[in-house]
Amino acid sequence: MKIKLFFMMCLVGALNLSCSDSDDTIELVAGKLNVTEAKAGDELIITGEGFSTVKEENLVKLNDLIIPVAEATASQLKLILPKEAKTGILSVAVEEKKIDFGVFKVLEEKVFVLKSNYDNQYDNVIEINQETGVESVLLELPWSEEDMYSSLSYLKNTNEILLIAGPEMDIKKYKILRINLDTKSIIEQGFESDMELEWVNLVTDNESNVYVNKSWNYWDSVNEKSIKKSQLFRYDLQSGEEELLLEVKDDIISSCKVIGTDKILLVVGEESDGAANLMVLDLSTKQTKEIPLEPSGFFYGVMLNENNEAFVLSEGEHYKYSLLKIDLETGKSEVFLDFPQGKFYYEYASYSIANNEVVCFRSNDDDSIDKICRISLEEKSFKFVDINEGKDWFHESLVVFM
Repeated sequence: MKIKLFFMMCLVGALNLSCSDSDDTIELVAGKLNVTEAKAGDELIITGEGFSTVKEENLVKLNDLIIPVAEATASQLKLILPKEAKTGILSVAVEEKKIDFGVFKVLEEKVFVLKSNYDNQYDNVIEINQETGVESVLLELPWSEEDMYSSLSYLKNTNEILLIAGPEMDIKKYKILRINLDTKSIIEQGFESDMELEWVNLVTDNESNVYVNKSWNYWDSVNEKSIKKSQLFRYDLQSGEEELLLEVKDDIISSCKVIGTDKILLVVGEESDGAANLMVLDLSTKQTKEIPLEPSGFFYGVMLNENNEAFVLSEGEHYKYSLLKIDLETGKSEVFLDFPQGKFYYEYASYSIANNEVVCFRSNDDDSIDKICRISLEEKSFKFVDINEGKDWFHESLVVFM
């Protein structure tokens, strides 16, 4: 009897030990990420097997930064990439089991500016720090007395900055410059127009698509009148082929912005003469929707935030500048914020996703840039940052994640 009882106790103990081992053992199976790169604030989803359903028991680290898990199941973790995150090794550990995902790239927002100094004869593409105003030269551009640079754009799929080089007016010949940010090399693609163009603008969707706008303003000697016309093309950088998307007669397209992946917002008419309207082109149908601005006025540039809300810089009398918000359905504008008064110009505005800010540059009467102006769309407030590298001239700015 004692032998039987001892045997049964051993059997129960063995069963308990076996069950305990089975419950405590976590087989963490190498999983996968929904993305291999992201920016601060993006959601990161990790799938696999063996995660703890208690979210605090899943240790997610990027380098030495611990990223809290927002939601956890046995097969999936969800988390938000924090603002402090930097590119590095991403890993997930549950107890003593660990998955190493290798290098995870955290995209950083960078501000690029075209910078010129005609006295010293140079043109540069510079990167400028929004927090400190410190400049660093990305690339020195070939100097030309005849040509100027414009249309600062970015392509993520090839990691290139694009520019147009050509005369300021009466354009017969111009070039698209492709600057590879990895190698700092430049590829030039030259073009010659049958007629003199008033200007050529280039815009991208920041991913892979390139659009070129050509505008004419010439005298029709037969009918004795001035003719205005603009054409918008989708341009293939590899083949050089152009696909005509839109033609505007008796007016000109002065600038355009890509909305998402399927629409383009166009400024039709002179931005600075108070007679400009907006137009939305649907890229899939090639249909357009006109948006008359109410009230009309002097304005410069168009910005779109993450919600595709439109903002413009507006110039009034006596150096009175305002940031306007425009309803893209009705065209009605409202003063979002008035700039501080003074004999200053506010120019070259872009939208900063990271901080939900409009970033523009303040210049003096001599047109030299002295400060970055950061406008918080959330707090409706200004922050000025001194630019540290002198008072040269800026032409356009570009804010991108890379």
